[in-house]
Amino acid sequence: LMEQGFLDQPHISGGRVPTDKGYRFFAEQIVSRDSGTSALRERLREVFEDNSDLKSLVENLDSFLPGLRMGWQRDGGEFYKAGLDELFSELSKNAETWNLKDVQSVLKDLENAEEKIQEIDEEMEETGSYFKVFIGEENPVVRSGELSAIGICGGGGAPVDLFLIGPKRMDYERNIALMKELQRLINDVR
Repeated sequence: LMEQGFLDQPHISGGRVPTDKGYRFFAEQIVSRDSGTSALRERLREVFEDNSDLKSLVENLDSFLPGLRMGWQRDGGEFYKAGLDELFSELSKNAETWNLKDVQSVLKDLENAEEKIQEIDEEMEETGSYFKVFIGEENPVVRSGELSAIGICGGGGAPVDLFLIGPKRMDYERNIALMKELQRLINDVR
């Protein structure tokens, strides 16, 4: 796996860790199948139905999607984000790889997150790809190699886009399943 570029050994005495290519392969396997428990999906459906506006939905997804959650209302141009504290709490678990310059870079990128999400929305709409996982350096919202993003574009007239930004070592299986379910719920509303 190391020779094929799926694993790396950053330190001579350390273990092996997945590379972006390894995470990409893993995420693609998850996206291609239907995963997640029905109980978790039912709880997510309840939160979705209890939060009729995008702002409250983005704020109240915290128990499901730890990390920075962002939503863009396509027809009204409204943009909401919540969970920045959760994102940095997750990142602090790997504090040895972060420094002040990294944090400043992420915060600067987030100042332009709304414009970046609109650009991603246009790109996803053009390609007809309404669900996308961005691993590490691929992440167009935040240029940190230590962060990944999962994005859903409403597509076909659906009113909102949702993005989750989290550490590259996030729980892809759970987060992808939940984001796919959110996409189904959003598309059912339109």
